[in-house]
Amino acid sequence: MVFCFCLSREEKFYRTLKENEIPNRKAPKPKTPNFFSLTALKPPSTATWGTASRRMRGLVRTSAAQPSSSFLRSSGKQVIVDGRRRRTRRRHLSTSARRKTKEVVISMGPPLPSKSIAHSRGTQNADATLSFWIDYACPFSAKMFKRMHEEVMPHYEGKNVRFEFYHQIQPWHVSSAIMHETAIAVAEVCGEDVFWQFSKELFEKRESFTDIYTFDVTRHDMTEDILKQCLLGQDEETFEKVRKYARLNKDTKDKNGGTLVTQKLKFHVKLGRQLGIHISPTCCLNGLICDTSSGWTLEEWTAFLDPHVS
Repeated sequence: MVFCFCLSREEKFYRTLKENEIPNRKAPKPKTPNFFSLTALKPPSTATWGTASRRMRGLVRTSAAQPSSSFLRSSGKQVIVDGRRRRTRRRHLSTSARRKTKEVVISMGPPLPSKSIAHSRGTQNADATLSFWIDYACPFSAKMFKRMHEEVMPHYEGKNVRFEFYHQIQPWHVSSAIMHETAIAVAEVCGEDVFWQFSKELFEKRESFTDIYTFDVTRHDMTEDILKQCLLGQDEETFEKVRKYARLNKDTKDKNGGTLVTQKLKFHVKLGRQLGIHISPTCCLNGLICDTSSGWTLEEWTAFLDPHVS
C-alpha cells in the first residue's frame, strides 16, 4: 500500500483502520511529516493544516524546517521545535516603546575634576601661563615662592600673564602630604586670597615641620599645629570649618577615605605624574616644562617672561 503525504488523506486512512479493527495487527504509529518539524501542543487550526498541505504540494514557498515567522510572532503558545519545548513571545511593543524601556549603562572611570585644580593669580584669560609645582617641605620651593609672591607676581599685575600654583608632594618628607592637604582645606573654606597668605606663612615657618620635629607627631596634632601657626586673622568658627575638611572624614563607609579634600590632593598628584614632574620646584610655561631656577632674581624672571607676555 502506498501512503500519500497529505494530512487529510492520512487521517482518513487511520480512521478506516480503526473502524475495520484488523485482528492481531497493530496500527502503525503515525509519523511526523518531514515537511513540518514543529508540532503544537494544541491541535492547529484548519487554516494552518491547509497551509501545510499547500506547502507540501509546492504551492507555498517557506522554510522546510521551520514554520513561518508570522505564526511564531502571533501564536504566543508553547511549541516543540526539534524536540525542545519553547514558548513563542508576542511582539506587542512598538519600536519606539522598546527604545524607551532600554536601559543605558555607562562605565565610568576614576573621578575627574570639574574645573581647573590650580590656585591661580593674575589675568585669568591670559595668553601666557606660568605654572610652578612646589612642595611646602622643600627649601628650594620656599625660595622660589618668596620671589614669586613678593616680586614677580606684583611686577606683572594687570599684564597678560597668569600664575598657577600646583601641589608637588615629596613623600619622603613625613609632613609634606599633611601640609598640602591642610592648605587645600584652607582654600576650600576661606578662598584663594587666604590660601596665598596661608602658603606664605607656611613657607616661612616650614622648618617647624621638618622631619626632626614631626617624625613622632600624630597627624591630628600636626594639622592643628599648622593651622594655629599659619592661619592668621580667622575666627573660631572658620577654624572649626577648616578642621572639618582637614581631619579624617568619618561619614564615609570607606575605611581608607582620608579627609574631605583628599580627592583634590589626588588630582594634583595624578596630574604631576601625568606630566612627568619629579623635581621640586618645577615650572611650566603654557604647559611645557622649562628650565628655571629657584635662585633667579626679578631681572632674570622678567628676561624669561617678557618675550611671552604681550
